[in-house]
Amino acid sequence: MVGTRRPSRSREHDAGERGASSIIGILLLFTLVILGAAVVFVAGSVMFDSVQTQVNNEQTQKFVEETDQGIMTAATTGKNQPLPIDEMQAEKPMITDDGSISVTWYNETGPSCSTGEKSLRTLEFELDDRTIAHQGGGVWKKANGQTTVVSEPQIGYDGETLRLQILQLEEGDFGASEAVAKADHSKATDLTEEINTVAQNCPNGTSVKFTIESSYHEGWYQYLDSEFGTEANVTQHGNAVTVKLADIREPFDPAKFIVKEDHGLRGPGGKALAKDQRLARSLAGKGNGGGKGGNDVFSIKTTIKNVGQRDESQDITATILDDDSNKTLLTTTHSNLSVPKNGGERTIDHPGLKFELDAAAKKKLDHGETYKYIIETEDDRTDTPGTFYVGMSGSYFNVSNASHDIDENVTITADVQNIGVENTSDGRADLELEYLDDETPDAYKRISPNTVNGSYGATTTVEWTINTSRMIRGDYEYTVTTADDKSVTKTFTLNTGVDPSDTELVLDAGNEVNVSVLGTEVSAEGPTDERRTRLVDGDKANGKWKKSGSGEWNFYNEGWNRSGGWRTNSCRYCDEPTEIWWDDDGGWELEWTKRGDGDWSWNGPGTWQQHPVYYKQWAPVTTEIITQPVDENGKPIGKSNTIQPESWGSETYESYRSPEDQNLNTHDTRDKIWKYNFTTEDRISLTLSSTLYSCSNYQKKNTDLYTDGEYYPYHDTWSRYNGNGYWDHYDCGNIYGKSLEVDATTDSNKANVRVRSSGNNTVPELRAGHQRQQSADEVLERGDKDLFGGKYENGTGYLDLEKGKEFVFMYELTEEAPANTDPEEFWKEAKETDTPGDPNFNDVIVLVEVDDVPTEDIVSPIPVGEDGVPVDVGRGESDNDSSDQSDPDSGVEVDTDKIIIG
Repeated sequence: MVGTRRPSRSREHDAGERGASSIIGILLLFTLVILGAAVVFVAGSVMFDSVQTQVNNEQTQKFVEETDQGIMTAATTGKNQPLPIDEMQAEKPMITDDGSISVTWYNETGPSCSTGEKSLRTLEFELDDRTIAHQGGGVWKKANGQTTVVSEPQIGYDGETLRLQILQLEEGDFGASEAVAKADHSKATDLTEEINTVAQNCPNGTSVKFTIESSYHEGWYQYLDSEFGTEANVTQHGNAVTVKLADIREPFDPAKFIVKEDHGLRGPGGKALAKDQRLARSLAGKGNGGGKGGNDVFSIKTTIKNVGQRDESQDITATILDDDSNKTLLTTTHSNLSVPKNGGERTIDHPGLKFELDAAAKKKLDHGETYKYIIETEDDRTDTPGTFYVGMSGSYFNVSNASHDIDENVTITADVQNIGVENTSDGRADLELEYLDDETPDAYKRISPNTVNGSYGATTTVEWTINTSRMIRGDYEYTVTTADDKSVTKTFTLNTGVDPSDTELVLDAGNEVNVSVLGTEVSAEGPTDERRTRLVDGDKANGKWKKSGSGEWNFYNEGWNRSGGWRTNSCRYCDEPTEIWWDDDGGWELEWTKRGDGDWSWNGPGTWQQHPVYYKQWAPVTTEIITQPVDENGKPIGKSNTIQPESWGSETYESYRSPEDQNLNTHDTRDKIWKYNFTTEDRISLTLSSTLYSCSNYQKKNTDLYTDGEYYPYHDTWSRYNGNGYWDHYDCGNIYGKSLEVDATTDSNKANVRVRSSGNNTVPELRAGHQRQQSADEVLERGDKDLFGGKYENGTGYLDLEKGKEFVFMYELTEEAPANTDPEEFWKEAKETDTPGDPNFNDVIVLVEVDDVPTEDIVSPIPVGEDGVPVDVGRGESDNDSSDQSDPDSGVEVDTDKIIIG
């Protein structure tokens, strides 16, 4: 029955039985706070104004018992109970601050753990000769200085359990029209939890004591001493009564949370990761925190186990570190995880340990990097950190650390890493090598790629080794590229290797060699004061010249011509003729000129036209082939041999041929291609020597008439003429000395010759030296094969030469390069000019064709570390749970699957 009191207690267990029992601690059946226990005033204290001072003791005792009954009923049922206060004929009852209780766990040799003093408060009824008090769940009477027990509180010990039913009183106003008692179980729960917490946090506290301090201490002592008897030590000191229960429990292990298992990373919404547990993450932008439509979030899933002997709540933390575990990058916490004792487990899933990749967090992570993470409780942490990898979606090959080293070879290296999250078999890296001093040779465009490891996170060091002896000297630029990325462009300068002005070819024995002089363009030209005429659209035999006195033409008599000429009427010496006609059998050679004071006119069909006269002197030039026996390294080992092909020049084939006989530069042979072929008997080097001679006697050979109307705007200042008219061509009749000899077998004049090959095949737009010269570009288009392949976008031309078999020698003979001139600078001077003149490298152009030149191309690139080094990722590990008494065989399972965050 609710609220029933018992005056005394029988004990069913003696000390021996208690010593053998399993003592587990304090059982709190009720720890309640009663709000307004019998002191809630609807209209304040006015309701007591009419209380009579005379009081009937028996009636008051009845009211006290009914009040006690209402309080206990409210405490146990949780329902409001009316109190008969307004029927009392006594002084106003009141709640005082009297009374407190504290509970302490202790060990005689160690520290104690206490709740501290908790207020009880007291409901007192002041009568004329005594005071009736309701305190701590009991009713006490104080009269004549003595305190006695009216109704016992619910405190006792049955040999196993200490029972405390403690009532705490407070005042309150909750709108009732009469005095009522109301239970506040939340405060009761708080006190219960505090006592339990103190007990659980005191694993070495094998004894317990509670102390009640009250002005009714005498009554408390009487009751407690009677209740506990010999099972406890009950003492009184002043107003305090203390009950000690020694050794009522064994020491125990406190709550201990261990990381039982690291389940790895989870994606948005806590979904399991995709195939191979790989998850890509963008590190660009500000991040959206994993909101709607975003995936800038991930979490770590873990199972926590309490191997201790008390229930507990702890904060669980996950921390992300750099790969060396030296620096904390990101941290997240799951607060107040409650896990039951004795092997209880709780699993934290998404979003319990969630990381949101906002802009600040993204700055701390890099694609392609591996990071560690630790899961921690307040007692434990993963012994082996988990690892994860941040990558881009799919596969993505990043290039870094490009560098070069120049020794006997040029070695170019770079690191290529798949910073994506997927594997691929298509990983490759290419080397883009550009020659900066001229057009990049084709060989540099055919460098083999390196194969790279396509495993996610794997880094491959790629390497290309290039034979410097087969590279052209000068400045280079290189870039290592993948399908996704490229390195920072870097440069280097090669001071060894092939001289770009090198004019020697190395040929093996038995090599068929064909040498063709495609053209020679060495001449001096210009206008004269002379003008000549011709009849257009008519026949000289069908008309006559008439002296009219008002004509436009006059003539000069240049002598008799038996093969045809002009005749006059009755004029013996033609001093004063009046009529002139043409005779094919012979006549005077008259040069007609158009003049303002002329007195002759033409009366036949057609029109006479007058043209200026130009001259062109063809300077004598010879070309010779020079061979030299060499060893396997190209070093000379014998005397050189000079070949003067008999098929070059005139048809005078004597043992000694004069320069006049060897002259290749005449008007009649300007379009002729001079050819010579031979077979090598030894391993030799081959080059050419060309010589420009001085001439003491130029002889007129023939005349051309040009009327194409072309005007060349790039003429220099001394030759501003349109080129239309008669051109008298003069060949050299008498050579008297060398003007310039360019012999590639010596270091002199090397700047005056360029050699083009398939790997070094560019030709700039080179101007012709004079009006009626052909430029180098035009000469290269002669022959059976048009060697001029076309132009690049920047306007630079290129030659179509077969690799290792076709070579072009281009000579500049009319302007000698100053001593010690860099061949590249002289070539640059030629290609940058926008005016006619020299240097223009069109003086002699020779094509050399061979079976095969034994020169090595760039060696095949050598991949290094082709397999790469895959990243090592996995979940964290924790020690086995050896302290878990409830499940001694269980331990922490270790999952070695790979985990990736990209």
